[in-house]
Amino acid sequence: MYGVVIALYTGLRIGELLSIEWSDVDFKHSCIVVNKTCYDSWYNGKYVKCIDVPKTPTSIRIIPFPRQILPFLKEMKKAHKSKYIIIGKTNEGAQIRSYQQVLKYY
Repeated sequence: MYGVVIALYTGLRIGELLSIEWSDVDFKHSCIVVNKTCYDSWYNGKYVKCIDVPKTPTSIRIIPFPRQILPFLKEMKKAHKSKYIIIGKTNEGAQIRSYQQVLKYY
């Protein structure tokens, strides 16, 4: 469960973690740009993933990540074609409620 490892090393909130795209990851400088968050919204009888700006301006930030997780990130990027670093059943990224259910078991 790479998402848990990334969250533990970076301190990302679940909405931030699930909204991070590969374009937000700077491998050269070992950092992640946090400029959006996501939440689940009820639409047409089901939950859908909504991407939005963070609640406060201070939530927009650059987070360095340790070199230890660099191999994990590179492996993840090779493993799937999604624009999101954390994916669910589709390449559109995991939804918060689904990911929360997974985290219950860790």
